[in-house]
Amino acid sequence: MMVVPSSPHAAKELSDGEVEQALDFGFLANANWGWGCFLEDYALLAGVLSMLRPKKVLEVGTNSGVGAVVLAKAASFLSEPAHVTTVDIDQSKGRSNLHLIDGIEERITFVEADSNVFLPQLAARGEWFDFVFIDGAHDYEQALRDWRNCLGLSDTFAFHDTTQFTGLQQLMREIRFTNDFDVFQFVSPPGHRIKPNIKQEHFCTGITLVQKKTNLWGLPLRAHRDHCGELLPGHAD
Repeated sequence: MMVVPSSPHAAKELSDGEVEQALDFGFLANANWGWGCFLEDYALLAGVLSMLRPKKVLEVGTNSGVGAVVLAKAASFLSEPAHVTTVDIDQSKGRSNLHLIDGIEERITFVEADSNVFLPQLAARGEWFDFVFIDGAHDYEQALRDWRNCLGLSDTFAFHDTTQFTGLQQLMREIRFTNDFDVFQFVSPPGHRIKPNIKQEHFCTGITLVQKKTNLWGLPLRAHRDHCGELLPGHAD
């Protein structure tokens, strides 16, 4: 049996076959792709969820909804019941991929709202999420606002496109220099697969994982980094 490091509220042994099932993305062959993550980005996020076992996930930036479906699939398989809340200022395309997995809609709440308004509302209600994925506007000013508004909602975060956009690169440097967070930078290799049957030789998006150093959940990610740090280029404490 393979034991995946778990959160305090979710302890479960997974066999190799169960892990493989959780990380199976064959269903994305029928996805309606929009702007958003690529195939290898989703695989990374699902792998992170397999370590953290979240029950509540928040996504900032829905786009076509592929990410919400992937997050809900991985989180629901690994920690039942699990739910994803995804917010976007325009949800006209957000539900366009619910056909990919039967019953997945029950695991996702779509919110059409300005994140600058909605995220503080969550904080005022005392909401808490085990994992937050920030993939909204990528200019520095808005990314900074999303980051600050999410700080009171979780201890564990991921940002998308952190090697592609200069504003996000700046924000990642500032977060790292506070010394309050563990920062893990993942860079897709040349020729990575962006969508099923499509490779991109030069385009690199990048995902950065951020965890508060006082968060006990950081132990699984730190242990993973210490064990195979060569797979995590650009990580820093």
